[in-house]
Amino acid sequence: MSKEKKKIPKEEIEKIMERARQLLGAVMLMVDPKVVYGKLKAFLDILNFSYLIDPKTRTLIVPIAVRDEGGNLHKHEIIITVENTWIVSRTRVISIPKIPADVRERLYKILLRANADMPECNFGIDKDDNIVLTQSILITALHFEGFAEEFLAIPAALKYFWSGIYPEIREEFEKSAEIT
Repeated sequence: MSKEKKKIPKEEIEKIMERARQLLGAVMLMVDPKVVYGKLKAFLDILNFSYLIDPKTRTLIVPIAVRDEGGNLHKHEIIITVENTWIVSRTRVISIPKIPADVRERLYKILLRANADMPECNFGIDKDDNIVLTQSILITALHFEGFAEEFLAIPAALKYFWSGIYPEIREEFEKSAEIT
């Protein structure tokens, strides 16, 4: 018994190809930086966050402030960029050179544990030797609810740092800082 290949009619192939072109066009529109930045600005407006636009670096800069458990105010800027097919939000938490050397290893362990416990944000180190919080969203998955959830995780993670992590090293940090 031989198997015969079923021939697909030319009209059906053309319909399939047209649908593929439409879908590809929709995906390309989704990743168009102008469209993406337009959505991001609209989402930030809905969430009632002010922002600055740096046209040179094509970034959105969102100033925020969080209070720790003691009521101290910590000011940060969330930098939002479009990198290839990702929307990346980062904020500097603290400069590594400001952290006493004898405290760093303990802090790094605490931050690595926090990465395992926090599903939406990750602590890392940027090229300028800062501890940063980073959160990423695939552009094709960009919608308001997803953006809001992911973006609002950053201030929550900052509050966690200043209220939960920093107090664990505060005494060592302040003792070392007085010496130097």
